[in-house]
Amino acid sequence: MSDSTVCPPNLDNILDLPVMLTVELGSCRKTTRELLGLGLGSVVELDPREGREVDIYAGPKLVARGQIVVAEESLAVKVIEVFGGK
Repeated sequence: MSDSTVCPPNLDNILDLPVMLTVELGSCRKTTRELLGLGLGSVVELDPREGREVDIYAGPKLVARGQIVVAEESLAVKVIEVFGGK
């Protein structure tokens, strides 16, 4: 939500509350033997390739979809669709 967005005055008090955003980056399939073989420092490859679409959650609620991008040598998510609550 940008600063130029007009909000009802009764919402103004909660707009600065932090919200945990979660992005499901990927998944993989492992055997039970492989799972039990994981330990400290193990790497689980997911295939988070650039351009892949991902879901964005605020708490348990799906709020948007995004696309994986590379920003300053780090993986990031570009929001491409925001779901309304109406």
